[in-house]
Amino acid sequence: MVLYGPFFEDHRETAPSSRAFDLDPRSRELNWGLRALSDVDAAAPREGLHREARIAMPDNDLPLVYRKG
Repeated sequence: MVLYGPFFEDHRETAPSSRAFDLDPRSRELNWGLRALSDVDAAAPREGLHREARIAMPDNDLPLVYRKG
C-alpha cells in the first residue's frame, strides 16, 4: 500500500504550508487533518502491514510504502 501526503513527524519541523493545510479540515471536524506518522505506523501492524519505505520530498510530503507480512 502506498500513502502520499504531508504527515506530522516527531522531531521534524512541519512546513508552514502543511500546518495551514491541516487547519482547514480541522476547523470542520476535529478528527480530520494531517496524521502523525507515528500513529500511522502504530496502526499498520493491526492490518498486517509494516512500513518498508519513507521517501523524502519537499514540505513534509512523503510517499510511504507499506507491505503485508
